[in-house]
Amino acid sequence: MAIRLLRHLNIPRDIDVGYGVSIRVMPFSYADYRECEAAAMRQATEGMSQADAIEMDSVDFEEVDPRVQDGIQGRYSKCLLQVLLVRFGDGWTGIQDENGKAAPMNADTVEQFFDLFPAAGQMVLSEVVQPYQVIASEGNVSAPLPNTA
Repeated sequence: MAIRLLRHLNIPRDIDVGYGVSIRVMPFSYADYRECEAAAMRQATEGMSQADAIEMDSVDFEEVDPRVQDGIQGRYSKCLLQVLLVRFGDGWTGIQDENGKAAPMNADTVEQFFDLFPAAGQMVLSEVVQPYQVIASEGNVSAPLPNTA
């Protein structure tokens, strides 16, 4: 009999960021995750110089100039977090606008928050995507959908 940790992919998750901030993420499937990855990569590679874009398209990613790889990877991580939270985020606590009211979770406020607190962004991204990376590493990309028993 094989055992594994329960991942709780089919229930909303609250991610404690610290300093009284928490982010609620609704369940989503592995297919949704891969869709968000593709969208993030598209966004991360937009605006590249023509020379960098040609280099990206002409070789495997591992063979791309490390300077280009680093730039893309940083933009990709930020874009992935934004896409996931805008699409599956169900709100946050501890974030206020300039008037002291609860800030809505939308593309602008998510970007502002993680531009101001990049370490929090990396921690949240890790918490959100880790279960899906485990699924992929197990070779079980057809894990149960979030709304099934």
